[in-house]
Amino acid sequence: AGFVSCWIDLDDSLQDQLIHHLELALQATNIPPEIVQLLLNLVEFMEHQDKPLLMNVRILGNLAERFHAYAKALHYRELEFQTSPTTAIEQLISINNHLQEPQSA
Repeated sequence: AGFVSCWIDLDDSLQDQLIHHLELALQATNIPPEIVQLLLNLVEFMEHQDKPLLMNVRILGNLAERFHAYAKALHYRELEFQTSPTTAIEQLISINNHLQEPQSA
């Protein structure tokens, strides 16, 4: 809840900068799993608060898959599928297989 109160006080350019830096942090090769989980949870929390962070869903999907957060990965791949079906279809099939949902795959 503290993040939300700070977020709404930032102007658009500062929000854009923060999102950019979060995306850079999420793409770091040596990011600890605890930080990944924390940031993925933050993104999800902000969505539930109707204040989405508008981060690149491909980055979020890749990260969620890399750290075996398949439910989150499925969510981000489904969002990606809406704008770029050809690039997301293989990942959607793979994630559904990991979630043991072969009919969905």
